[in-house]
Amino acid sequence: MSKRNQIVITTPESKALKAMRERKGLSLRKLAEWLNISSTRVHQFELGKENISESYIKSFLKVTSISVEEWNNELGSPSELYRLRKKCLDKVNEIDESKLELVHGLLSNF
Repeated sequence: MSKRNQIVITTPESKALKAMRERKGLSLRKLAEWLNISSTRVHQFELGKENISESYIKSFLKVTSISVEEWNNELGSPSELYRLRKKCLDKVNEIDESKLELVHGLLSNF
């Protein structure tokens, strides 16, 4: 199990993925089948246990026939916020374990 899978970071994107899937009446298994990935992986995206890539979102929107506009409306924020959040998460994921406690302390002050 990767380190990321042990950390839960619920984001607007992870919540939106689950809400939109459920509104479409899709099970985790059916969506996973359509995306050609495991249902466990879909579940990890929705729980916030795995970083959500732009390519995953594009694939999700394509197979569910959800428009980018609907996606942005579900998020309630522009996609630029998603990109910025992803850049931050990518940087955090690159930090050496020995320095993570320091970073956590800094972030806890916000």
